[in-house]
Amino acid sequence: MSARTQLRDHFATALPAYRVTGSKGVMDGPITRPTIGVWQQSFTRRPDWQLDHVQVGLEVWVVVPQEDPDKADDALDDGLEDVLGALRTLDWVDWVECQRGVLNDTAHGYNITVNAVAKIGD
Repeated sequence: MSARTQLRDHFATALPAYRVTGSKGVMDGPITRPTIGVWQQSFTRRPDWQLDHVQVGLEVWVVVPQEDPDKADDALDDGLEDVLGALRTLDWVDWVECQRGVLNDTAHGYNITVNAVAKIGD
């Protein structure tokens, strides 16, 4: 199982009120409820780690259906807190940065940069 699928499954279990996806294409349609998207962006071999371990860079979006920026900000306060709280329970992943944005010019959200440790072959 990949870091992406493990993180996607973790969010689905920890945050059942959210729609959770591991496919960027799913986020192209209308957002009708709070949604979390998880995508792998990079793999980096760290010279100080064993050869069978890599750092996986992931992009996590939390988006809300509100179109009005002020209402979206209120919903995103809760959404960001929920996602960061769910990440805090994992010992193999850590978030690096959160940036407010609009996904695909339609959905207000936060883009969260996440790093995970994965073992090749698991």
